[in-house]
Amino acid sequence: MYLAGVSVRRVEDITEALWGSKVSPATISELNKKPYIHIEDWRNRPLQCGRYPYVYVDGIYLRRNWGGEYGNVAILVAIAVNEDGYREVLGAAEGMKEDKASWVNFFQWLRSRGLDGVKLIVGDKCLGMLEAVGEVFPEAKYQRCHPGSSPPRGCGGGFPG
Repeated sequence: MYLAGVSVRRVEDITEALWGSKVSPATISELNKKPYIHIEDWRNRPLQCGRYPYVYVDGIYLRRNWGGEYGNVAILVAIAVNEDGYREVLGAAEGMKEDKASWVNFFQWLRSRGLDGVKLIVGDKCLGMLEAVGEVFPEAKYQRCHPGSSPPRGCGGGFPG
């Protein structure tokens, strides 16, 4: 419930209504640490599936609860197709902007984890992304995606679930 944006106070109320006892804020905090460790391990894993000739990138905006206040946060996402034709989510970085500096940092982070062999990057018409592609992957071509389609044909409108 907490990860879905329900406040700690509401979690306490709901658990009391369901089970007759409250789950303390400390318990909620400790329980939430466990999945975050696995998420960070996954986010920072080495990319070992060989070369990734096709990479699809997008910035996705989600509403997030920051200490009781809601605001939009950008998440940069990369999905690639490896040489065997299999898709893989390479990474996601929260709190970035869709400016050149953020895209450069994101691409360099992916490259530091093993992203190699990029021939084509597909994304929207974000100028910062386009500039970053030229800087970090000068050997790769860039193709603008078509709205409403999904990898491997193109991206747009967010990635498929």
